[in-house]
Amino acid sequence: MKAHSKLSTLAIVGIIMASGAWGSTPAFAAEEVEELILEEVILEEVIISARRRDEKLMDVPDAITVISKADMDLLVLDSMADYLRQIPGTILVNGGPEYLSDISMRGQGGGRLGFSESATGIYRNGSYIAGGGFGGRSLSRMDFFDMESLQAYRGPQGALYGRNAVGGAVNVISKRPSDTSEGWAKIGYDSFERTLLEAVINVPANDKFAVRFGGYYLDQDDGFITDINTGATLDRNNQKGVRIAAEARPTDAFTINLTVEYRESEVASFSSLGFRAFRTDGVPLDPGKFERDVSTDGRAEIEESTIFLGMLWQTAIGELHADFNVKNRDGNRIADDFDHFIGFQN
Repeated sequence: MKAHSKLSTLAIVGIIMASGAWGSTPAFAAEEVEELILEEVILEEVIISARRRDEKLMDVPDAITVISKADMDLLVLDSMADYLRQIPGTILVNGGPEYLSDISMRGQGGGRLGFSESATGIYRNGSYIAGGGFGGRSLSRMDFFDMESLQAYRGPQGALYGRNAVGGAVNVISKRPSDTSEGWAKIGYDSFERTLLEAVINVPANDKFAVRFGGYYLDQDDGFITDINTGATLDRNNQKGVRIAAEARPTDAFTINLTVEYRESEVASFSSLGFRAFRTDGVPLDPGKFERDVSTDGRAEIEESTIFLGMLWQTAIGELHADFNVKNRDGNRIADDFDHFIGFQN
């Protein structure tokens, strides 16, 4: 059986933002028991946009969690579940395939229907990106790729973030092109025959224009769940994505940012992951929690393309932003074994 879904969205937002600065804070440390030496400790400045303007984190009277790129590296965060575990009052409802996951903040979830609306506002660079099936209630690996920070605002955010921000909002800020030539690459391999390749390069043409390229490739051939008939691993995972971002500053008061990205993923479908101990007639079916007696290898294939366009004008009264995004997601379920799923397996 093949199920198919398409999503196309367009979001526009214009806001005025003000900026601030923050200094360093002194602290003391003991080098010897008898002697105290005063030292200066430099704290990283944390600027957030929870109230649709740039502010210092400590000045915002709200329940906010910020995860930076440094935090991601220090805590070895990889999957969406890893990130959400760092946010109090937030869980990832994921009792099935990754594309059915649902972000729940303060108990507000979207239910287990794959095409239901999210009760958490999901944003990229301040633009709403949630909606539709096959991953429309969560964040993808592409959203976390080359991330500047993740900002989570707990509690109702409808006044500033609009629709569906009942339990809170999650805003992922991607890194922008800079005027410095730089790049990085990462290669990983683990015991599940999982290979991860990531790379980013930033190229400034001059002080008015810069481009940032990046991409990732994930190939996991092993896992936990096995088809007892063929010995094949059912929860294998294959993903890849590319991104190009450009920033132009025609004048000192006007900046344009354009980001184009594309991703593909192939993961297990829900009929391959679900455990059923007995058929509807009482005959044993799956011999163990990690073994499945299925007749087909159900898979889900997702293709998604996104365009972000942002414009910034600096005026005498503040900063005027206009942000646009267009997203198209094409999802398919292939070869689902519904007989196993409902317990009619022969």
